[in-house]
Amino acid sequence: MRKSAILLFMVLGIGVWDAQAVTDLPPVQLDPLQVNVLIKPDTITAPLFKPGGEAPQTALMRLQVEEYTESPEMLRRPLEYQVLVGKPGGCLFTSRFGASVAAAMSDDGKVRAARFHYAAQDYQQALATLEGIGESSPHYPISLYLRALSWKGIGDEQQSIEFFRRAARSASPEVAAESSLALATLLYNRGDMEYASFVRRYHERTPTQNIQPAPWLLQQIALFDAGEFEESVRVARNLEGTPFSAHSLYFRGHAYEQLREHEKAVESFEKAFEQGMSLAFTRVLEHYASQEDDRRVLGMAADRLDLADDGVARRAVVSAARLGDMEAARFWLERIGSSTMKSSAAYEAYMVQPDIRMRDYFARVLVEYSPFDVRNEAYLLQAEHFINTGRFAQSMFDSLEQIVVDALSSENKRAFFLFSLINRTQMEHFAESQRVITAGHQHFRPGVDYYDLWLFESAKASLLIGNLERAAQLYAEIPSSSAYYTSARFHLANLHTQRERYEEAERIYRDLLRRQYREDDVRISLAILYNNWGRYQQVLDTVTESSGAAVRQRGHAFLKLGHYQEATRSYFLCRQRFDESSADYLECTFFQALSMFHAQDYDRTLMVLERFQERFEADAYYRERALRLMGDAHYNAGRYDRAQRYYARVSSDSFHSGYFNSLIMQDRFREVETYVSEHQASMDRATLSSAYAYLSRKYVELGDYQRAQSHVERIGDRDAFVGFARVLLERGEYDFVVRFAAQHREQHPQLRYYLGMAYLRQGNYRDAYLFLQQMLENPNYREQARHHAIEASMALGTPDVTLLLQQAESTGSTRNLAEALPILMEQGNAQGAQSISRALLFTYTAHRDLAGYAFAWSFEKTDPQRAIVEYLKVTYLHESSPYVQKAFQRLHELYILTNQPERAQALEERMNQGVNR
Repeated sequence: MRKSAILLFMVLGIGVWDAQAVTDLPPVQLDPLQVNVLIKPDTITAPLFKPGGEAPQTALMRLQVEEYTESPEMLRRPLEYQVLVGKPGGCLFTSRFGASVAAAMSDDGKVRAARFHYAAQDYQQALATLEGIGESSPHYPISLYLRALSWKGIGDEQQSIEFFRRAARSASPEVAAESSLALATLLYNRGDMEYASFVRRYHERTPTQNIQPAPWLLQQIALFDAGEFEESVRVARNLEGTPFSAHSLYFRGHAYEQLREHEKAVESFEKAFEQGMSLAFTRVLEHYASQEDDRRVLGMAADRLDLADDGVARRAVVSAARLGDMEAARFWLERIGSSTMKSSAAYEAYMVQPDIRMRDYFARVLVEYSPFDVRNEAYLLQAEHFINTGRFAQSMFDSLEQIVVDALSSENKRAFFLFSLINRTQMEHFAESQRVITAGHQHFRPGVDYYDLWLFESAKASLLIGNLERAAQLYAEIPSSSAYYTSARFHLANLHTQRERYEEAERIYRDLLRRQYREDDVRISLAILYNNWGRYQQVLDTVTESSGAAVRQRGHAFLKLGHYQEATRSYFLCRQRFDESSADYLECTFFQALSMFHAQDYDRTLMVLERFQERFEADAYYRERALRLMGDAHYNAGRYDRAQRYYARVSSDSFHSGYFNSLIMQDRFREVETYVSEHQASMDRATLSSAYAYLSRKYVELGDYQRAQSHVERIGDRDAFVGFARVLLERGEYDFVVRFAAQHREQHPQLRYYLGMAYLRQGNYRDAYLFLQQMLENPNYREQARHHAIEASMALGTPDVTLLLQQAESTGSTRNLAEALPILMEQGNAQGAQSISRALLFTYTAHRDLAGYAFAWSFEKTDPQRAIVEYLKVTYLHESSPYVQKAFQRLHELYILTNQPERAQALEERMNQGVNR
């Protein structure tokens, strides 16, 4: 198939029957085998888009135990404390008067009175009544307990805890146990992990048969919090069939999770849910979601819509996405009320479902509902999706152009410029591609993520605008550790083939075959190389008849070797491998007819061509070639009148180029030269140019550059002159380049670059600098011209400060700046040294010791005091640098010069101390 790319001119050897023969053959070109860039969503960043904070998770919920109280009406009876009316002393008084009388009589009476006041919610009076009970009283423990209850009734939780603590340490086992339980409840509800120790005390002091369900639940939770999961499971047995069974099952499920007994965990959660624990529903659903049991997740969510909060809906969205159920995914996504949760669900669903239609939807929802601070990242993800689905315009205009670039992280800025470059290149916006490269190069450097992909895409952009040298340079820079290395090497080899650097290309192709990289494609490219190189037998050794592209190259090789029957068969097979309506099919058909022609089977040649004559005449590329070949077939068959009719449809004159072209195809150099000299007056301009190009190339191969030049001058166009100069430069013929380029530089200004390069290679740096400078305004030569002009100026000992700074700004490299400083200082160029050292110190922060020294030196004549300050900075900031000693010397001289002998003396002492150390 023909491509709109730069083609490599090649010739086929064609025999003739008569004095006139076949038309010129179409150039066999490199098949531009594209490597489709498929960027997976998790490759550019990890990942590009992160929801605002973590997506809400269903974590282990802490149950809030009801406050400890002695009230009979409390909901959780196992944690209440009843006033001990069954103990010695009788029951509560029925009046305040009775209570006050009892309080005056004895400690027992005071306790009874306090109970009365507590029951009447007169907590202050209860506390006042209990004040008189001393620590030696047998009623002291119960008084502490009643005080704790009273303080709790007042609302002073801190005082209540303090008195419960004292009561828990009391001598009364019953009071100590009940107070421990009260403390455990209060501390648990405050989130104080000390509660566990009081749970343990309670259980140690209370007979097992007397323990109520609530204390058992507290112990189960305490064991869980302590990481004693097996014990926590064991204690849960005491709660079976109690009002707390559902809570216990819930915590037992979490314990089983920690023990990695997931089936038992799910069983516990399911039982808890059956007993009314709604939190367990979420845990069961989370489990099935983690197992990717998506149908069960959707079924559970649909069955209990009353419990389907945003978290449940989020899980349902992901499950529906994984199943490819667009309708269900949309239903559950629309149920989510929180924008943050909705964007999080859309992101997760996007990541699990590669279907394009569903990803379109999830990416749109993600962009619409993402929090403002991550909206740019959401657009990046959408842009990435559009790239991977081949919608480059949408990626560019609907996504990337909505992004505020300055708000992106450095990592995501790289993604932005990389995506922009891919889009612009794919859309063939080549000028925009170059602008993206210019704007984005500062964000990419060796070592950062996707630097290699940036080089790969930059190379592709250079290749598509025809800058083959820059493309080859970029492909060559991709490191061997990169995933794009082999693909880059493949493209580089193709470029070498186009530029006729066959040995380099062959070496790369062979290495790729050893790496087993795209073997079929590499073998086809290697076959194209051998066909262009004239190694036709190696074509046959390289490719088999495995594909249409392979058998086509075999056909070309057979045709060039003069094996016309084999060529005919190969092209016939080639036709069978392609669709009849394709351009490849038409190409194989033409070459089949051409092979038959060379086999002198003119009737079959005409039969094939005339069968497809309408298609050939409708094709701009083959129309003239097919008409001429039909004319040649009739001519060689002796049907001159019919041949003349075909020739007349090609051009208005009677010139017949078949014979001439056949000589070129067979590489019969001397006969071509003779034919051109005899027929050039009647040859059209295009044919003559082709002939001169061929003759020039052959004379270069023979080393006869003067004759090669004469043919180039006859072609006359810029590309021929520039190409000739480039070839001579690559062959090391610098003297000839100088003469040739100097002679024609006014007519073709591009030759000044090659003139400068030749002078540079000869060591004539002054003239090299002069001519390379003249190319700085040419965008196609600017970078290389500047690089080599700097090289020339450095060799002259007069570094071009302006060019050095421009190069550093363009490339980020500071090596030349550092090398120029000593030269500028030796010349006494303070202004130049100051400009470069300032750039090194404040823009690039490299070579700081040398830059600091040069910066100080640049002020010595204009501002000695400033120079002193800058030299001092060098001595303190770069103590291990060789420039410190030089700085000391310059400081000493400046102190003497500025009439500061005391400081000069102090500096000498400091220098001596440094020597002593």
